[in-house]
Amino acid sequence: MRVRSGIKVLTSGILLVFLVTCTSAVWSEETPKPNSAHPPVFLLLIAEQLIDTPIQAWWVTSGPRSNAIELGLVENTFAEAFRRRGFTVVDHQALTPTITVEKPLQTISPDNRQAGQVGQLYKADFIVVGRAIATTGTLVSGSSLVSAHAAVSLRVVNTKTAEIVASGSEDADAVHANEKAAGTKALGKAAKKLAARLIKAINSRPGVKAFIFD
Repeated sequence: MRVRSGIKVLTSGILLVFLVTCTSAVWSEETPKPNSAHPPVFLLLIAEQLIDTPIQAWWVTSGPRSNAIELGLVENTFAEAFRRRGFTVVDHQALTPTITVEKPLQTISPDNRQAGQVGQLYKADFIVVGRAIATTGTLVSGSSLVSAHAAVSLRVVNTKTAEIVASGSEDADAVHANEKAAGTKALGKAAKKLAARLIKAINSRPGVKAFIFD
């Protein structure tokens, strides 16, 4: 009886080791390790317009240009927020001299497929695409200040599938003695609010979380 019991214990032990080994192998094959994952790569296609200036889009090479140094504020705000989160944001200024965006894709308002094609040129996983526009308001009663209103509307698109993984809009108002400064301030406020919302929405999507390990 003792011999049989010993054999049973030995057999059970071997079986347990075998199952643990097989389970570990399957887990390692099917579940990516944090060290093997890369943070998602984002490209920002944000057309921006400051009060009484032409709308600007860095991927569009034709049309009127603005020398307003404030343009690019929304893009920079998003780039900073995304990088703080651990995402990679493409530096398109560094890469553009070596990449050609074909004319059919040079549109101020690209659809999801067009945005995805531009994103693939820059080896991005996701595109943040949309518009940020600041408009002048009215003089603030009893002062020399002028108000401005900003509206930012963006969506995040998967470059491979053209699927929208997150979207949102934010508005903000600001006042300043200079109307363009008021517009810049309003754009910054709206951009910060929307960046926080989109990052939260992005993190909740399984297709994006596959890249992220907190």
